[in-house]
Amino acid sequence: MGWVKVHPYGRSGPPGVVPIGLAEQPPPRAIEPALQSRADVLHALRLGADPGGQLALAWIEVDRRGATRQRLLPLPGRMPVAAVAAWNRNEEPIGATLFLVEHGDRGTLRLCSMALPAGELKALHESKAELVDLVIDQWMGFAWAYLVTRVQEKDPKSGETIERLEIARWNFDEGEIAAGPGWTVALAPGALAASELRQVVPLPGGRGLALLFRKPDGWVVVTPDERARVSPPSPIAASQQAQLVTSPAGSLFFVFHEAVRGFSALPVFEPQR
Repeated sequence: MGWVKVHPYGRSGPPGVVPIGLAEQPPPRAIEPALQSRADVLHALRLGADPGGQLALAWIEVDRRGATRQRLLPLPGRMPVAAVAAWNRNEEPIGATLFLVEHGDRGTLRLCSMALPAGELKALHESKAELVDLVIDQWMGFAWAYLVTRVQEKDPKSGETIERLEIARWNFDEGEIAAGPGWTVALAPGALAASELRQVVPLPGGRGLALLFRKPDGWVVVTPDERARVSPPSPIAASQQAQLVTSPAGSLFFVFHEAVRGFSALPVFEPQR
């Protein structure tokens, strides 16, 4: 694993590299987010297999002087298809809870949680769906985890396939997990398609997710409560480097790049006063 310390004006130290102790296969996967503690210690997680082939988590710490230490934690189960971490507020060593997505035994998708270092898997959700994304939004020991899936069902009357995105949510507070309100986004030809989804962004304050869709004639942004069409001045130039960005005040911006002007931002939603 490599790292480099940065500040708003550039790099503040030389790059560092440390072996993570996991096997090359399956390829180790970074679990986001990493933690920069109040003691200026970097905590990073990598998921893979130990030298014996068992599923394992590599925990790497880098202190302010660049000294490192690491340990491997054996994990039950099989390699998940997605994983994120929620960090405890006290920032104790190995003080985190993993949210893991794995395939079930009956063609289902299952979301589980696991409190480290020695917690057991706890099933939170299971459904017949296709994984789109697993997103976590964390702030000082509190977090919101979102599971975005694509669901296809047959209409009992017409027999046609009905497709939608389902967003399920869980609240995390110092190790306690509780299900929150979810919502759906209808998909249909000519309206929104799963293949047009380009980005999923957490909204500040646990207000849900913003989904960015690329349409032939522009962009569409969908949140739990609102929907907006965004038309940049130069759609072709904006198509490659467009993304949504949120502000601490709760505003949502569409940021895009133009060859002459560089990066520009268009407001999409402003917080209600």
